[in-house]
Amino acid sequence: MDGTNGGTSFGDQSAVIKGSGSAKTITTTGFITSTAQSKFYGSSGYSDTNYNSLTVSTSADFTFGTGDFTIESWIYPISIAGGYGIIFQTAGSNTVGSAYIYLNSSNNIVIETYDGSARPTVSRSGVVINAWNHVVIQRSSGTCTIFLNGIAGTSGSFTQSLTSTTPRIGSNSDESGNGRFNGYFQDLRVYKGVAKYTGNFNPVNPTNSFYLQFADNSSNTASTLGKDTSGLGNNWTPNNFSVTAGAGNDSLVDSPTNYGTDTGVGGEVRGNYCTLNPLDTGGGSLANGNLEWTMLSGTSINIRATMAFPATGKWYFECVSVGIGNQSYGITSGNTVLTG
Repeated sequence: MDGTNGGTSFGDQSAVIKGSGSAKTITTTGFITSTAQSKFYGSSGYSDTNYNSLTVSTSADFTFGTGDFTIESWIYPISIAGGYGIIFQTAGSNTVGSAYIYLNSSNNIVIETYDGSARPTVSRSGVVINAWNHVVIQRSSGTCTIFLNGIAGTSGSFTQSLTSTTPRIGSNSDESGNGRFNGYFQDLRVYKGVAKYTGNFNPVNPTNSFYLQFADNSSNTASTLGKDTSGLGNNWTPNNFSVTAGAGNDSLVDSPTNYGTDTGVGGEVRGNYCTLNPLDTGGGSLANGNLEWTMLSGTSINIRATMAFPATGKWYFECVSVGIGNQSYGITSGNTVLTG
């Protein structure tokens, strides 16, 4: 929920986080982005005292059935209208198979469902008005637990089948004058089939967080290579990092998984590449991000890399020798000592 003040564009980031799928369409009614309050990114989603909502396109991802689920968000409540303020709902409150999460007049978080006659609920007290609260509602094997700022409340049975497919953040006029939540939302997440938390936890404190992409290697300063791209401004100052092109360049394009399109020399697919092993130096010394090894003179020693070759397949490696003397390069098994 990041954006310019007064903006009306909200995006689904689930496909980016998972690395697969496609983003769902979000329709905005009255919701805006606001820079008045935020836990991340310098802005948040804001709902005033009118009927404001974000509606997500219909998807089976929100048909939880009787399975596990987790819904979590940061909320900053200011006021409610009509006795309660809806935070998240899978359909209108009078729809069979729906569930809705709301803040009541006693500042309790409540999840309620409707089975056609009864309205089973589970609640958790302690929400603070005019402050950020981290709220988690999750069901695990038919038991629902609400966490507030990482602390679990009393759990309750919640076995109803949830069949609605079009969720909504906030409320609209089908609540007949009720259900209006006035406040801010940040980083709302929904997980189907997963009970994410197994016990109490510490919610992330975004004020002290940072996100280092190391994406700008135009220079080795705090505003380029060490820049915090989370929006919090917690930049880091690089020390002894070289961004000069050549063998000594410490700003590499490695990634935990392969990505990109191979376009030839200079545009190869990027991936997670090994380095020389600092725990197995053979007495020599390492430099340049463990890519350069200086061996001791007059001795016969070896150093290994940080990754082993699989037993099958075709694999490529290269090295550059800048010294003199007898040297060997290749593949060894186990703790075999290389001599030469």
